[in-house]
Amino acid sequence: MRTPFYHREKELKELQDAYSIPGFSGVLVYGRRRVGKSELVLESLKSFQGDILIYQCVDTTLGGNIALLRDIAQEAFPDIRFPEGSKEDFRLTLKTIFELSKKKPLAVFLDEYPYIRETEKGVDSELQSLIDSFQDYDLKLILSGSSASSMLELSSYSAPLYGRFRTKLNVEPFDYYDASSFYPNVSLQDKIRYYSCFGGIPYYIGQIDEKKTFEENVMELVLRPGSPLENEIKLTITPEFNKIAGAEEVMRLIAERKKSKYSDIHADFLQSGNKSDFDSALSKLISLGIIEKNFPLGENGNKKRQFYYIRDNLFAFYYEFAFPYATSRAILDPEVFYEKIVRRPLERSFIPKQFERITKEYVIRANKKGLFEPPFLDIGKYWYDSKNLNAEFDVVADDGRVKTFFECKFTKAQVSAFVIEEKLSQMEAMGFGGEKLVFVSSSGYGDDCKDEPVGMLTLKDLYSDALEINSKKIE
Repeated sequence: MRTPFYHREKELKELQDAYSIPGFSGVLVYGRRRVGKSELVLESLKSFQGDILIYQCVDTTLGGNIALLRDIAQEAFPDIRFPEGSKEDFRLTLKTIFELSKKKPLAVFLDEYPYIRETEKGVDSELQSLIDSFQDYDLKLILSGSSASSMLELSSYSAPLYGRFRTKLNVEPFDYYDASSFYPNVSLQDKIRYYSCFGGIPYYIGQIDEKKTFEENVMELVLRPGSPLENEIKLTITPEFNKIAGAEEVMRLIAERKKSKYSDIHADFLQSGNKSDFDSALSKLISLGIIEKNFPLGENGNKKRQFYYIRDNLFAFYYEFAFPYATSRAILDPEVFYEKIVRRPLERSFIPKQFERITKEYVIRANKKGLFEPPFLDIGKYWYDSKNLNAEFDVVADDGRVKTFFECKFTKAQVSAFVIEEKLSQMEAMGFGGEKLVFVSSSGYGDDCKDEPVGMLTLKDLYSDALEINSKKIE
């Protein structure tokens, strides 16, 4: 099933601008698997005025990729003639293809290029010399890959291809707002639920069937043994984990704690008897976009205060509700498993915690659009620790003068004046009486809240049309 193409306007423009550069133009596109890199490039090439060659590199030998590339080229350009001796020669094969740009603009898209460069040393150098000889021709070369470290290596200062790719595009998962385009007809509460559990990877959310309930989609796509997205995790992402010693253990430990200080998960990792390099596993999972490191606002340099959580929402859901319960899922019907194991913690803790992250995404999106005046200069979490009081604020933004504290409430009950006044009293006890407080409630506010001196946002505000977002300002 092909995933619909949504959004990516900024990325499309960046690619199309690269194609409009006279002469040779090199583009690197990277991002985690299933994020939509290939679809993005294919969409961008629809406006390209010239010939196009697309080759999906495969995990085989260099000779195998050369043979497949030649077959694709001959199918696309029946008149192309490869010289003798080019069957095992990557540079000569590409040179023959690049020669087409001398007659007509040509775009060559090598998808998952790391499969080629990892098969034989020197391939990057061959490509570099070839690029240098075609600088004056209307040739556009796009290389994509799922390994951010491998793709960024291509343009590092000491690499042969340094300076050959002026456009480097990191394709990120959709935020909560853009992801909702995949399920536009569900309730605002269910949009929060879907994003909390499935995240913003186009392939994942493209599997959601709006004709079914949220619970049915979760059971059929993730919880049922052998479900499509469980298989996706195992077959597509697990091979990446197999290259990272200790990856599964790190994921399990972070999922157990929901978020984890470095010292806590490091100690648990050592206690588990795992002999792998913990720092190396953590670093590689971060580079894959699966784990994220975070700091309280203004404490980026304090390692003791940094914490980690599973950045990918589907992974967070899977490692909390599916991975630890393989035996239970095998002996219970999905409906029974959902009711007995999943429903209560999902609604009471998992989705409310994800709602905090959704609120942060909203604040970032709204800040870019000019919703907040003055604009925020920093957005993050805030921890308060003292002998008498400890508190954690979900989302805090700083405009350089005062902080704005966002209190997130994903509950069935409306926020009452009592809840607001309790939080105001807590802030005053911490010395934050002069700061701003904004509530974000999934169920709205009671009538007794009308005169409370706080901002009040609802799900309707979070899902307001981005073009209309400037009409509502919070001073």
